[in-house]
Amino acid sequence: MNPVKENNDFYEKLSSTSIKINGYIFTLVKVDDKKKIDNESYHKNLADGIEEIQDSNKDYRNQYVKSVEDLFKKKCKVINKKYDPSDIAEQFCKFELDSDILKEWKEKGQAGVYVWLDKEKIIYIGETTDLYDRFQNGYGHISPRNVFKDGQSTNCKMNYVAKEHMKHLEFYVKECNKGEDNKKIEKKLLAYFRKKNDSLPLESANKLYNYRGNVKEYRLDIMDLK
Repeated sequence: MNPVKENNDFYEKLSSTSIKINGYIFTLVKVDDKKKIDNESYHKNLADGIEEIQDSNKDYRNQYVKSVEDLFKKKCKVINKKYDPSDIAEQFCKFELDSDILKEWKEKGQAGVYVWLDKEKIIYIGETTDLYDRFQNGYGHISPRNVFKDGQSTNCKMNYVAKEHMKHLEFYVKECNKGEDNKKIEKKLLAYFRKKNDSLPLESANKLYNYRGNVKEYRLDIMDLK
């Protein structure tokens, strides 16, 4: 058996399906390849929903969630004084994690902390009281209403990241049991990175996130993505 090498100073790869960060062990949760999600159909339905909102609600037709407004400006055509709904829809994707894991999370109401890796480089750390809802109804699926003002800013950002990086993207999760504080664990991990460096440690991650001075979180700038 070949020894597993540490990838960097910020996490240790224990096996092909687990990593350790600052003492916490995270397990790989795979995207469900058995479900062939038809993104063409998803994009059409999303575009139709966006267009309906644009045409029926004047308060929303040109007011989009701030996290992706710059993305629309750079990648979407303007038709009849509004962004092309089809172009907007193409910026997002639909994906699902392993169905057995999702079912278990849903039944338990599972809380947890999660880490996104792209080519074995950490690009995102987050936490939630409901892993099923966060991935199934949040990151994995963008509804038409999400892209407009007061929509789900983080979900839109991270769904776009998933679309752009899905080929090499991996999701690692630490399920939090009773007595474990998911928010506290997330803060500890972010403080751990902050102590080692002023920004996330790796080149690609530095392009995605900037540390906000006295706020213990990272801010994603989707326009820096390559």
